[in-house]
Amino acid sequence: MRAALYQMHIVWNDEDRNYAKVRHQLARAASDGVDVFLMPETCYDGFFAGNSLEDCRIVQENLRLAEHYGLAIGFGWVRRDALPVPPSERRKYENHYTIVGKDGNILSDYTKLHLFQGARKGQAFRPGDHMALCQICGIPTGTFICYDLWFPELISKLSEQAHLVLLPANWEETEYQYSRLLEMGCQLYQGFWFAKPMPVEDFEQYISGYNH
Repeated sequence: MRAALYQMHIVWNDEDRNYAKVRHQLARAASDGVDVFLMPETCYDGFFAGNSLEDCRIVQENLRLAEHYGLAIGFGWVRRDALPVPPSERRKYENHYTIVGKDGNILSDYTKLHLFQGARKGQAFRPGDHMALCQICGIPTGTFICYDLWFPELISKLSEQAHLVLLPANWEETEYQYSRLLEMGCQLYQGFWFAKPMPVEDFEQYISGYNH
């Protein structure tokens, strides 16, 4: 299996600009013979835009793109409830990571099980209730998202069946956001603050001079 990992600079709440970036990279990946193209958590809409699964443009568009380019696509997105939520139920969003196949079908749809409590995401989102496993190019593949990493017993359990486990993530990148996260005691995985996504050749030059 030949995989492409796309670390993109996500424009929050602007699906059209993010789509334009993805289409360009998908065309490159297809010409390079890529079998599966994997993107970050909430890569199209940021954390709070929200789509219902039944009429989700993001899912439908990626089904079309996967079939058009002939490769599987993994992408993160936010689902909102299709029906009004009772006032007592504040958590109306779900953090999804979906994998679609090159034949235009959904291979896997995972909802994040563990919710990070910082930035009030635990109040806005509802956790999932099951693990996800699918076949990509004949390889049993499981999915978790970001903060799920802190619960290795689940990854160990899924690894009994999965030969490959995906763990996409997404996080804030400005100095203000970084400072607020430190104040909340979150000191790990703040990669965007130190280096935003960049082309491979720029990254090689950057890392060669990095001595911190």
